[in-house]
Amino acid sequence: MTEREQPIQEIEQIPDHLVHKMLKILLAEKQEILDTEPSKKLRPFGLCEGEFIVPDDFNEP
Repeated sequence: MTEREQPIQEIEQIPDHLVHKMLKILLAEKQEILDTEPSKKLRPFGLCEGEFIVPDDFNEP
């Protein structure tokens, strides 16, 4: 039995009010994890503008 199958079997055997409590806890934990993950947004262009100059021969071998 896998770690995923075991909780499913346990949930099938407990009363509905406990399933509801478990679901609330699970969703709260999931939201906390999502809130602490770093953002996947793209960074805007030009954040380092003016901090350095690319030399003219940058692409030369």
